[in-house]
Amino acid sequence: MNGNWYPWSMGSTPQDFIETWRHIHDIFTNKSLNSTRLQWIWCVNNADVGSYTAEHYWVGENYIDWMGIDGYNFGRSQSWSSWLSPSQVFDNMIIRLQNLSATKPICINEYASTSIRTG
Repeated sequence: MNGNWYPWSMGSTPQDFIETWRHIHDIFTNKSLNSTRLQWIWCVNNADVGSYTAEHYWVGENYIDWMGIDGYNFGRSQSWSSWLSPSQVFDNMIIRLQNLSATKPICINEYASTSIRTG
């Protein structure tokens, strides 16, 4: 969504994403599925990459149950990266998500830290 490395993110706009999310959500909702067994998690990357920010993709509180974040500690495995604490990886996006919704819970959907140490 707020990353540009997946083939399905190329050429799409935030409005395309929002309309598709809401359409799929409405299909499931109209089937009267048990809401305790199906939860909607709107998950963003911890850092924006590409032309749009996570906020551009906000589908609205009525279309989610949770907000999630994917974040990675690349350590020194890349020329542009350094070791980061979990707070450094997630805090900025947590604040941004709290600004979108004060009522929806926030979860960490994906996290990894490299074991490669150079230098």
